[in-house]
Amino acid sequence: MVRDDSKVQEIVRDIAMKIADKSYPSHTNLPSLRNLSKQYGASQTTISRALDVLASMSMIITSKKQLGVVSDMNDWKFNALSFVFEQVSDDGNKLQALVKLGIQFSKSTFLAIIPLIKKDKVNKTELQRAQDMAWSHRDELPRFLQDIQAMIKSLLVHNSLHAFLWIFNDLFTVFTKIANQMPIIVSAIVDNWDLDKQMLNFIADGKTDEAVQAAELFFEALEKSIFLNIQSASVIAK
Repeated sequence: MVRDDSKVQEIVRDIAMKIADKSYPSHTNLPSLRNLSKQYGASQTTISRALDVLASMSMIITSKKQLGVVSDMNDWKFNALSFVFEQVSDDGNKLQALVKLGIQFSKSTFLAIIPLIKKDKVNKTELQRAQDMAWSHRDELPRFLQDIQAMIKSLLVHNSLHAFLWIFNDLFTVFTKIANQMPIIVSAIVDNWDLDKQMLNFIADGKTDEAVQAAELFFEALEKSIFLNIQSASVIAK
């Protein structure tokens, strides 16, 4: 079962990346179930499970008549992520643009997954322990970000939302690449830690509407804090 889950995740990631790089353009049909089965060396049942995950992410639309039609709902996200990767820079204006895109990407992804996270699959005690561990490492920049990433991964894995992992992995890679700006990013997260915890606690309690509202507030506050920190750093540098 674990091996099968791993194969599903592998297939989802590969198809998602092909959608992202336009190998499978919007509004086109995916290959047939039989062809995908041959392509990935997997059973048609495994392929169907992978397609179900992609459909839950709104990457494809499935129906009785059509196996999978690529959706255009996430086009702007993929374009934004590509832009972030290509434009990492120390330039102040570019940095602010990158941060804004990164925040929008994170926010929209969180808003998409919150309704999919099931209350009975979130261990509140474990979540609290992970939060406490992250907070204890707030002065160790790489470790703090790793703890936060581990917390997000745990929520996704426990809820079988493996397909979202590639998004967060790539996003954290972007932030890590902006190495000299890590203090600014971490400082903003620390400043808004209570809002972050509130969002996660609502998720753990199964309060979806409240969690979505908290996510909106958290990412709005996070963006403002990062911009203020960037401006402060620029003034000090001058």
